[in-house]
This record gives sequence, C-alpha cells and structure tokens, in this order.
Amino acid sequence: MIAPTGRLILLAAAGAPVAILLGLARPEWWVAAPLWLGLCLALFALDALISASITRTGLSVRSPAVVGVGEDAMVRLAVTTEAAGGARQARAALDVDSRLSANGRIETPLRHAEDDLPGDVSATLTLTPRRRGRAGIATGWVSWLGPLGLVRKQRRVSVDQAIAVVPSIRPVREEGAKLFARDAMVGQRLHARLGEGSEFESLVRFMPGLDRRAIDWKQSARHADLLAKQFETERDNRIVFAVDCGRMMSEPVVTPDGHTEPRLDRAVSAALTLGYVALRLEDRVSLFAFAGKPRLASREFSRLSDFAALRRAAGDIDYGAEETNYTLALASLGASLKRRAMIVIFTEFADANSTELMLRAAERLSAKHLLLFVVMADSELESIANRVPVTAEDMAGATIAAELLRDRQLVLTRLRRMGALVLEAPASGVSASLLATYVRVKRQGLI
Repeated sequence: MIAPTGRLILLAAAGAPVAILLGLARPEWWVAAPLWLGLCLALFALDALISASITRTGLSVRSPAVVGVGEDAMVRLAVTTEAAGGARQARAALDVDSRLSANGRIETPLRHAEDDLPGDVSATLTLTPRRRGRAGIATGWVSWLGPLGLVRKQRRVSVDQAIAVVPSIRPVREEGAKLFARDAMVGQRLHARLGEGSEFESLVRFMPGLDRRAIDWKQSARHADLLAKQFETERDNRIVFAVDCGRMMSEPVVTPDGHTEPRLDRAVSAALTLGYVALRLEDRVSLFAFAGKPRLASREFSRLSDFAALRRAAGDIDYGAEETNYTLALASLGASLKRRAMIVIFTEFADANSTELMLRAAERLSAKHLLLFVVMADSELESIANRVPVTAEDMAGATIAAELLRDRQLVLTRLRRMGALVLEAPASGVSASLLATYVRVKRQGLI
C-alpha cells in the first residue's frame, strides 16, 4: 500500500493560498495552481520511486520455540530492502495471540543496527507471556517513509509462527534442588536405604542405629555374624500425570503475591516438578490431559534428557470450558496402561453429587493401579465459611460455603476408603507436598 504523508498534504495545502492570490491579482497566472499540484504529485512519485520497493522488501521474524510463563521471550524483527537509506522511520507491527499481548497487537520502531546490511533495519522485542498454551504470531506489517518524507509504504507479510508457552522451569529446578539437598537420595541413581523400599540389595553388618527388623537371622547364623538386609527403593516405575483441564480447573486461585492464576497452571507446574524428580530417580513418566474427552496422551519419557520434551508436551495442555467426563477419561487411560502405574490425578470438583461418576471410575481403576488425587485447597471458600456473619446475606454465604466444604471432605474420605491416596494442599505449596508424597510412596514401595 502506498499513501501520502501529512507532509505532502501540508505542502499541497500551503501552495493553495498563494495560487489563489496570484490568480486574483493576475488572472493570466491561474495556471500556477495546477502547476503546484502537479509539482507535488511529481515529488510524490519521485519519493515513491527512490524509496524501498514494496515487492522487494521482506520481513523476517525470529522467535523462540519454547518459553516459560513469566520469562522473557526475545523476538527479533528484521526488514531487508535493496535501497540504502530508502526506508526512513520504519515501523513494524505484529498480530499476536492474547497470551503475548493483551490487545493482540505489538508495534515497534525499526532502526539500522551495526550488523545490518545497508538499507536494512531491525528491532528486538521483549515479550513476557502470562498464560500457557500455543501463542501464535499470525501476521506482520512493515511501513516506512520515502527519503523525502512524502510517501508512506506498507506491506503485509504472513508470519505464521507459534511459541509454545510452557510452565517456567525455575520453580521446578528449585524444588528439585531442595529435595535432593535435604534427602539422602542424591544423583540420578537412588542410594540404597536400609529398611526402605522393597528390592533386596545386599547384606551388611548390623550396626547400632539400624532397624532391628532388617536382621537376617538365618544368614547371621550361617556366617557367625550379625547381618542385616539392605533394601533399595524401586526404579523404573511408571508414573502418569492425568491433568483435568475442564471448567473447574480453569478457574483462578489467588497466589501468595496477590495475583490470580488458573488452577490448571499450578497443576501443570506441580506435574513438571515431580516429573523432573522422577526422571532423575530413573522412573518413567507420561502426560494425560482430559476434559469432556481425552485431549492429550504423550509418549513415555524415561531419561532426564527427555525433560525438555515433557515440558513441550505440557505446553499443549490448554484451558477448557466444558464439564469433565471422568468415566470416558479414566476408562481410556486404564485401557492404555499395560502394567501397574502410579496415576497422579489433578482435578477439582464442586459437590458430592457431581463426583459420583468420578468415584465409580476411580474405583475400577484403583483395582490395578495406585491412584493419587491432588486437589488444591480453596482458601476463598474457607475464608467465607470462617467469616463472622454480619448480615443475612453473609449468613447465607457462610452456610453454602460450609456445605460445599463438607461435601468436598466427604468425597476425599470416600477416595481414601477405596484405597486411593489424597493430597489436599494450598495452591502455593502443592508442588512441595506432592514431592513429599512421592518420596514416601517410593520408600514404602507402594507402586
């Protein structure tokens, strides 16, 4: 697109009064007005001719393939022209996903950098996504002025790129480092721990402080020495993270810094944290996401180097608005598992009536697998229930909140009675609590 600038319009308007006065004073000079307009049009055409060509101007966008929530994503824009100095006051605009910009559009000026070729301009944008998912960059626009500043050219370029916005690995590494720092299980291989786990490792001489139940009396009598069995925690266990991405999990929770964050983001962050630790401890992990129907079933990851692929797979878990179909989801998950696994289910429910189908599906699945349900404590609901009522409206709100909390505890109690493990923790501490539960399960050999 080629359009006149304000400078050309002002130039043409400035000559109009002079031409009118000349025409009134000397009627034979009436030709001055069309000559002035013709001169402006000629300058317009000259400026368009010597400026960078639209067809030969290209826009390239280089963006990272993966970026964490809250981390800076450096997006570089480069405009190539074949006219040195023919692109003045160049600007670029990108049509982006709402995860990258609230209004869906980003604009920036372009300048000539030291490493650019003559006539080329570039810019580097710093974008900070606040939500997970695939953030697309659909279209780009680049515009520039001619050398005389009388013409503005604009070109539309199809970019068609996507940035996978995944949970930040900073808290993942921090929680993992804390666990390995305070626990004796350091490194990629679990160190053997007496009295813990179920796999026999070796016989050692009994020393004060060891568990007396580990003494092997037959071997002690044979070797005329007091010997104890040394066990190690199992490795190569299968762990499946089943993430509910339905309507309830898409609702926000309040973070410690006062901001709101969807429950789903906290759940995915906790799953990645445990996945990182499990891969270091030589277990196998996989992702399964569901809402109204199964949405994602990733491959099995077995090495620590696979964590980047696990993180990218977590970026495909998107928010949903439909109700969760537990029957279909858990039946599909159970049919895909050929060996016993620990299934960590991140979910949220409103009342006891709506969870009846979930309880039935979980009971069928718990006959073969170890289930761990992870729910986040609703601090807002608890504050309403514990608030001292002042008005009738406050009394009604407190009563409803207390009933919802009672139904919630009823569902959790039924899950525990059927043999499932239940973890209820605040959203800010769900990752640490989940790691502690995983370590306990590993030590007791429950998988």
